[in-house]
Amino acid sequence: MIEYTTRTISVISACICNRCQRRLTPDDLDWQERLSVSYKAGYSSVFGDGNIISLDLCPQCVAEVLGPWLQISDASEPLDQLSN
Repeated sequence: MIEYTTRTISVISACICNRCQRRLTPDDLDWQERLSVSYKAGYSSVFGDGNIISLDLCPQCVAEVLGPWLQISDASEPLDQLSN
């Protein structure tokens, strides 16, 4: 006999860019290229010990803000070559 347990789960339904306030949903073409970062600051961090840092950016803002530092490689290159 199989027993079942009912679970409630949360799924991301939208992402709002912290810079330009653009709202992206999974139906948008840019959804897969958004940048979402979230982490806990470490000891003696410039962000404060143990604070949670989070950021959501649409692809356009990623390009505008981080563009000069992004390392963009041809997708046909082997993965082990991409970190160089």
